[in-house]
Formats: sequence, structure tokens, C-alpha cells
Amino acid sequence: MEFIYKLIQDENHSKTMAACKFIEEAQEFLDESYEADINIDATLEEGFDVIQSVLSYWDTVGITKDEMFEGLKKHNEKLENRGWDREAIRRVEYVRDID
Repeated sequence: MEFIYKLIQDENHSKTMAACKFIEEAQEFLDESYEADINIDATLEEGFDVIQSVLSYWDTVGITKDEMFEGLKKHNEKLENRGWDREAIRRVEYVRDID
């Protein structure tokens, strides 16, 4: 099993810096996605950079792991209530602190 890690930011890392990093990563993902020939490795790399930047933003503004988990449950309930077809690809669970 692979993990998504919490990045340890320096004490000067701000909400604005985290938001700007997300915008940068989202633009790189969009740029890669609009290439004529999709490079799967590059698309995955840029997509995971977007996911990591969102997790880092949440951490910067003080959202806890428990709040993230509850938010995920609400998100899944929203999808279920909309009747969208979906398929579980991975179970999200708290494993341990790696620090």
C-alpha cells in the first residue's frame, strides 16, 4: 500500500502561499491534460501534485485528519444522493503518524 504524505511546511508557510501552490499545480495539470498526446506518467504526476497541494492547503488552515475524513463521508453521501454511478478504488483510513 502506498501513502499520501503530509508535507512538513516551514513556519512561514501561509494560507496564501498554499493557495498559490494549488493554482500553480492545477495549471500544470491542465496544461498536461490538453496535450495532443496524453502522457500517462506526466498526467498522473501532475494530478497527484494537485491532490497533494489540496491536502497541504487543508493542513495550513488547520483542518484535521478527522475533519477530512468527515468531509469525505459527506462528499460521498452527496454523490450517492445525486445517483451518480461510481466505483470504490481505495479505502481511506488513518494509518499512523510518520513524523
